[in-house]
Amino acid sequence: MANLRQKAGIGRKNTGIHPKNTGIGGINATGGQKTTQKTTQKTTQKILAAMKDNPNVTISELSEICGITIDGVKWQLRNLAKAGRIMRIGGDRGGHWEVRDNTPR
Repeated sequence: MANLRQKAGIGRKNTGIHPKNTGIGGINATGGQKTTQKTTQKTTQKILAAMKDNPNVTISELSEICGITIDGVKWQLRNLAKAGRIMRIGGDRGGHWEVRDNTPR
């Protein structure tokens, strides 16, 4: 394969992924899960703080505050609601968020 690339004048493609990395996007098997968990916890804390500061905060605003996509915010909200840490009071347009407590159940 290398000879074919060389004959065609095509250099070796640099994928930017270190050979020891085994996951998608260059996350290695040893540290990627811990990093993801820490990032998720930080995002959760940002969302809870934003809701305490402004119970009427929107998903779009949370997306900007946290620096993640709207779908990412929705995923976080579903998990927080399942854990009983937040509750939506009222409708989508006229309601507000209630932060239940800081300890997961």
